[in-house]
Amino acid sequence: MFRRLFYTLLVLTCLGILSFFGAGYFVDAVQKPEKSDLIASLGGGDGRRIQQALQLYQQGYSKSGKLLYTGRDIVNPALKQPERFSKHAFLASHGLKEDQI
Repeated sequence: MFRRLFYTLLVLTCLGILSFFGAGYFVDAVQKPEKSDLIASLGGGDGRRIQQALQLYQQGYSKSGKLLYTGRDIVNPALKQPERFSKHAFLASHGLKEDQI
């Protein structure tokens, strides 16, 4: 009796942990973008965040015409070019001026 209860609780605990950490694969947290005062790109990642922010900027989602990025300026500083690049230089190379970044 005790052994069966123990294994049941163990299996339920493992399933709970797996579902907690794997929830991102099952839950869609994507929302349709809306026009905002400012587009912000959080730091970290592999450069896809700043590229997505630039795409939203180019599509006119920034009412103020400004884009903000946080974190390090260099994406993946341990890697060599082209995986490592400057966010500021990337945005400037796509036509954003100093006062827009």
